[in-house]
Amino acid sequence: MGIRYWLLGIWLVFGVPFAVSAMEIVAISPSTATVGTRVNVGGGPFPAEITVLVGERPVHPELVTERQLVFVVPPLPAGEYLLTVKSGEQVLPPPFELKIVDPKPVILDLDPPRIDLCGSGEERRIQVMGKDFAPGARLLLDGAQLPSAQVSSERFDLLLPALEPGLHPLEIVNPDGSRSLPFAVLIEGVPEIFSVVPGDDRVVSYDLVIHGRNFSSSSDLLVNGVSVGRSLPVSGKRGGGRDRLVFVDCQTLVYTRFPLSREPMPLALVVVAPGVQRSPPFHITAP
Repeated sequence: MGIRYWLLGIWLVFGVPFAVSAMEIVAISPSTATVGTRVNVGGGPFPAEITVLVGERPVHPELVTERQLVFVVPPLPAGEYLLTVKSGEQVLPPPFELKIVDPKPVILDLDPPRIDLCGSGEERRIQVMGKDFAPGARLLLDGAQLPSAQVSSERFDLLLPALEPGLHPLEIVNPDGSRSLPFAVLIEGVPEIFSVVPGDDRVVSYDLVIHGRNFSSSSDLLVNGVSVGRSLPVSGKRGGGRDRLVFVDCQTLVYTRFPLSREPMPLALVVVAPGVQRSPPFHITAP
């Protein structure tokens, strides 16, 4: 008669019984995902030829084992979708839902990542680069929206306003309210001396022209550790005078010096910005 198979809640295979296992889904992870996310489906037993249904959208799994499926969320609008599997004509009841959400925006880089305090015009323009910037997204600086141009889903252009030195967080907010993690732009306020060249010579005094960056009208100058503005009174043989500092622009200072003699001596110049930020010492030899 051959071998008989009887389906009575159990199979008889060569006289050895084992319980029938119905295919089922017991878990999905994650249950909320964006398009392109890999989703794990636990349950089974899953046959090799099986299809995942996200709503009515069939998806071929990337991985199939007896107890696990892995598939990639297909390009579908945000929303909630019934999730089930299909093998041949058998379709499991949909006990689970998969929620597809729009991705959060992400800021990846700034170009440039820092701006000089005294930068002006196009020197203050930065590019904010990332991904998933939705149409109509907003750019926030220090929590406030600023005029900016969205170039693409991966870029914003921004002309920075006048800001205090330090770190200032930038955020992208999509129309659905999702926002990126803050990414800070640095306003560099530390002064730096690039060069010092002789200026006008008036016999009893002479000028040293200081070139650099991040100078301000409130900057102070230390000469060998002593403030020009506070305590460098010096008298020359042909008339009295007091060393002084004149602010020209954020890249230029003029130091007028009244030397006791014309004998050259080592000088260490340090520019001090408001907030006690100091330039590295710049060493010269001058009367």
